[in-house]
Amino acid sequence: ISLDQLKVLGHKEAAASKLLPVETVLDDIPALVLTEEEAKIVKNGIAIPLIQLAKSKQALTIEVATPFYTICQGKIVALAKIESGRVRPYRVLNL
Repeated sequence: ISLDQLKVLGHKEAAASKLLPVETVLDDIPALVLTEEEAKIVKNGIAIPLIQLAKSKQALTIEVATPFYTICQGKIVALAKIESGRVRPYRVLNL
């Protein structure tokens, strides 16, 4: 669907039926599940030390500098990378 077509549909329910969830375009990159407390930190653009996430072995399988997304309770929080031993958000999403 083009942006022009979306403008015509406006905020109608028909527009929502034409759109795919954000996760659709992210299905080829890794995801890291965060706790609510970790998500609050990341939402503020603050990096979290990997050692703090060590309980989640999932964080240890992501390669340095590989883009991934963070998720909490089924909602995407941010796009991030591992840099200098930290999960560093580079694009926080307010969805």
